[in-house]
Amino acid sequence: MYWFLLSLGSALSKSFADVSAKRVMAQMGEIAAGCVARGLVAFFALMIVLWQGFPVIGPGFWRAALISGAINVITTFLTLRALKNGELSLVAPILALSPIFLLLTSPIINSQYPTFLGAIGMLMSVGGIYTMKVTEKKLGWLEPIKALWRSKGVKEALLVAFLYSISANYDSIGANNSSPFFFILAVNLFIFICFLLPALAKKGFFRSTWENKKGLSLMSIFMTSEVGCQFTAFEMAIVPYVISVKRTSAIFSVLWGKQFFKEEEFKNRLIGAIIVVAGLVIIKLFG
Repeated sequence: MYWFLLSLGSALSKSFADVSAKRVMAQMGEIAAGCVARGLVAFFALMIVLWQGFPVIGPGFWRAALISGAINVITTFLTLRALKNGELSLVAPILALSPIFLLLTSPIINSQYPTFLGAIGMLMSVGGIYTMKVTEKKLGWLEPIKALWRSKGVKEALLVAFLYSISANYDSIGANNSSPFFFILAVNLFIFICFLLPALAKKGFFRSTWENKKGLSLMSIFMTSEVGCQFTAFEMAIVPYVISVKRTSAIFSVLWGKQFFKEEEFKNRLIGAIIVVAGLVIIKLFG
């Protein structure tokens, strides 16, 4: 039960992080925003590690940190660009596709297999994505998929979903070979270092950072909460279940897209979110 609440908390935190990121991205570039945000996440994680105490480092930690860090350098850039160019209520739900990829990657990397009903729940939770563009179905059964593909930011989000399905497994390994917040510290410090020189080369980096300090701070706090809840949940449940519940951030994103950015097609996207919730209930009860 605790893993479920933590995963849901991660989903809510992610949705607010995306709202903050979309607002910041209207003023800053992907590299600069990613550098500052990841640096702040590393700082917040360090404060928590100092409070909790440094963990014992297991044998799988460094390999997991390196692989997850490298993948998240790419996903950070692509996620911010997708949020900048696309609609929140459309781009964010695409990330729900990662449980589909996890069905393939998690057994290979972690030897973790969902139950039959757990797999059905995951499939249902991502099936709601189709409904987001269901009005296009009158032009053909594949039109909703084509419409999604034509939308700005969707391609980047789809690639991020696939990459998340790989990094999530190593996140689990790394957190279990140290502690959730120590692994967050290591990965985000790695990303910060990778972004630092390109960010400093950007004209007006310090000025734009200061002007967007509030948005960047909120974005980083929510990102820290997101991964903190997620990695803690990894200690209690297998990766596919945690990530499936976390991807219900799509539900919140549909609401925030309407509320904060006046995005259209609210009804269809809300119905899609309800289908996602139905899959979530199956995972909670039978997974």
